[in-house]
Amino acid sequence: MSGKTKWSTRMSLPQCSNSNKKQTKNVSMHWKRMTLPEPEDVIVEMHSRRSGLSQAEVKERIGEYGLNRLADEVSPWPAMLKRRFRSSFLYLLLAAAILSFFLGERLEALLIFAFILINVGLESYQEYHSEQSLRLLRKYLVSHVRVRRSGEIVLIESHDIVPGDIVIVEAGDRLAADVRFFLTRSLAIDESVITGESVPVAKTHEPIRFPKLDMSEAANIGFTGTVVTSGRGGV
Repeated sequence: MSGKTKWSTRMSLPQCSNSNKKQTKNVSMHWKRMTLPEPEDVIVEMHSRRSGLSQAEVKERIGEYGLNRLADEVSPWPAMLKRRFRSSFLYLLLAAAILSFFLGERLEALLIFAFILINVGLESYQEYHSEQSLRLLRKYLVSHVRVRRSGEIVLIESHDIVPGDIVIVEAGDRLAADVRFFLTRSLAIDESVITGESVPVAKTHEPIRFPKLDMSEAANIGFTGTVVTSGRGGV
């Protein structure tokens, strides 16, 4: 085994590219739950094995869950504005503005209308900015990853990863999916993209059973978009 390598099992899809797929089925599990079991139990729970999935299993899971790809659609501005007007508080403000207008308090009514417009505009801009950030995140994801399938290490496109895949990455690789490590040695990952902390986080394959687990404490989980900085491992 070459140095600076880690082995992990793919546990969930960031977002299915096909909205008709079953995105909520139990095989895509919450990361907190995946910190608890022993490594071998995780592999069994994901209906996988150390030798990796077969091509038939991969094809079946792609058909069921779709590709490992973030949705690329950006909501049009009219749709964003329409969502802002679903707030009951906004309707209360509108009612207050109309009432003030008919009571002769036109300046007060104008200020309320101005507040509504500014609020709607800012929230719509924030939503648009968030969607643009998601599109940018997709560009950062690795285009190819190494996985073990049918006992062989193969290079595949990152959007072809499925739940239960055995993923192999080296230092410098960016994780294309959330993973649960099942064998590690001195692994460290830069998680600044999600935590804001620039110091790499040491990772382990051992179970973690903290009653209240924070993302920064999930030492046996690797998150989408984070980068491996050092370490090695093998099976």
